Amino acid sequence: MRPPCNLSSTRPFPARSRRGSAALVTAMTALVTLASCPATFPSALPPELEVTAADHVLGSADAPVTVIEYADLQCPVCKRFNDESFAAIREQYIDTGRVRWVFRHFPLTGVHPLAQAAAEAAECAADQARFWEFHDAVFVAQADLTDALLTRIAADLGLDRAAFAECRANGGKAARVATDVATGGALGVSGTPTFFVSGLAVRGFQTAEQLSAIIDQALAAGIQP
Repeated sequence: MRPPCNLSSTRPFPARSRRGSAALVTAMTALVTLASCPATFPSALPPELEVTAADHVLGSADAPVTVIEYADLQCPVCKRFNDESFAAIREQYIDTGRVRWVFRHFPLTGVHPLAQAAAEAAECAADQARFWEFHDAVFVAQADLTDALLTRIAADLGLDRAAFAECRANGGKAARVATDVATGGALGVSGTPTFFVSGLAVRGFQTAEQLSAIIDQALAAGIQP
């Protein structure tokens, strides 16, 4: 009998220049791997994967599968996932009640100097119930991101400017972001994006097809969040 295999470390962090036929071959290879090597989901989840009231959540709390994404708002690969893959995942799984999606911050401050500021600003937007709109707008503007642009995004979204400015100035959101970073570190996150699909770590950029294949396995296995 073939032993089970675990996909938690099979996805590398891809080079940003990978495109075209090479990317297609990579995607096809990953799907073949999933077919021949079923994902092994953990039977129990660590406390770091418990969804809390502080988390940013899309979808039903009763969804049979939970996906937790650790991402950096200044990370080009995270932007690529958001631009190319997420809409299909949302339409197929989140909006249909099959997946609960959780976003957590993991700013890679050593390589992305505005990642921490963007994360804290997103938390300030969350105080005004506009986290996801701010998240999306930062990804759209990522190539031109500056500290001043974070303020302009808030204004464009119609946020209370004074409250947003005070929230950013008092530095209180640093602790909120640090909590996400701490849970990610405890889970072995070292780069972005990293996804946990019903507890299974999936690292690096995923096409909608690649991530769907893993989600489908979790759904078929009856894995609970």
